[in-house]
Amino acid sequence: MAKITGTNMRKPSSYSEWSIKDTLSNAPQVEELLKNLEFHKSIQNVNNRINSAENIKEIIVDIKEDIRKLFNINRLKIYAIDKEKKELYTFNSDNDGLTEIRLAVSNVSIAGYAANNKKTVIINDVYDERELRKINDKLKFDRSSDRQLGVLTGQVVAIPIMHEHNIMGVLEVMTQKGEEKIEDYRQIFLDEICSVLGIAFYNHERFNKQKRLSKFDYLIRQGYVTQAQIDAATEEAREDKESVENILIKKYNIPKEDIGISLAECYGCEFITYNDKISIPVDLLKNLNKPYLKRETWVPLERIDGKIRVLVDDPTNILKRDAIEGLLKTKAIKYDVSFADDIIKYIDRFFAKSQNNTSIDEIIGRLEQDEEV
Repeated sequence: MAKITGTNMRKPSSYSEWSIKDTLSNAPQVEELLKNLEFHKSIQNVNNRINSAENIKEIIVDIKEDIRKLFNINRLKIYAIDKEKKELYTFNSDNDGLTEIRLAVSNVSIAGYAANNKKTVIINDVYDERELRKINDKLKFDRSSDRQLGVLTGQVVAIPIMHEHNIMGVLEVMTQKGEEKIEDYRQIFLDEICSVLGIAFYNHERFNKQKRLSKFDYLIRQGYVTQAQIDAATEEAREDKESVENILIKKYNIPKEDIGISLAECYGCEFITYNDKISIPVDLLKNLNKPYLKRETWVPLERIDGKIRVLVDDPTNILKRDAIEGLLKTKAIKYDVSFADDIIKYIDRFFAKSQNNTSIDEIIGRLEQDEEV
């Protein structure tokens, strides 16, 4: 075997010309590999955040931004499913707080179509009516957001969020007109994120269902009803658009006080029933209006021990608490539970005209004028 001697080969240094040349020639590949590794790591971090989120709202509002930035997408929305109402819902965050947006699960909107048909929708130009009609005659693109933001949307990709064969929501991404489209490479990873979202949404849905059932554990322990009767009352309440509590009172003759004990035990707070002796908390009703409070089913009742007592039908509803604290401009709030019917009674009385035909809005207006003076 021939030997290579020092006469025909230079001894390479630790950084020889060859190794430098080889490194430089492979630099683009190495850089690309490092970018891919970093991207995969970021994907895993997003998936971990989704799995550890305390509630769906955190995913829709906060983690959504991480996904949008990671994929360098102009706009991204995550919708969750409201199965009872057959609607998708999401939240927009701005200086005024969170605004809920709802869409019917139908073929009218792009996200609604993806949910209704359980399949990914890719529209390369949402302003091309022919492209929309090729998918479905009813399909429309809502241009109001573009007008509000002063931009033109180009491509829209709506991916159904599934758990097994059940629709749990929709992930919708939108590029600006003239920007790069969502290529297959990125969509593969968006599909992966949707799979993680599907499991997370299912787990939160299951947890919330268990929480709802536990509202009446006290009544079951006391022998008033069985779990099967609670399930039947829940279904009847959904069909009749009435509260489960009212069904339990009317059909099973359970005293209101005992239902209150059960609710207080579940939520770890006081149960407050309607009392027409409570004074109207005029100063707490500023910036609030009757239709909103009745729709959201909560009302400020009084100040107690340096906190504002708020009656609400579900004190554990994080979204509702965020809205309440934003409107009342404080986190010093004592949440207590009450029947929805009793909350409505308080709202009606607080906003009713007094004997001299003066409304609460007029009283608040006078107070604000006095403050300005």
